Amino acid sequence: MRRHPAPWTVPGRGLALQDRSRPYQAQLDQAEGQVKRYQAQLDLAQTTYDRYKGLGASEPGAVSKQALDQFKAQVAEAEATLQAGKAGWRSTN
Repeated sequence: MRRHPAPWTVPGRGLALQDRSRPYQAQLDQAEGQVKRYQAQLDLAQTTYDRYKGLGASEPGAVSKQALDQFKAQVAEAEATLQAGKAGWRSTN
């Protein structure tokens, strides 16, 4: 009876596990990229909010309360998106 190599090896190619890990590595790389993207969006939203908040404080009436509320909401949205992205990254990691 002929013996087959262990299921985790591929003759002439080494461990099959290495071949199977490529799609997972691609998913991990993609998730890491998304987290970086979400962080950049949060940074931009926070910078924009801070800029307009400072402008409103230095020049009363220059920025409406509604505009400040919208910028603040964009920060909150970006924070939530980043947290969701990090949770997704942890599930692929």
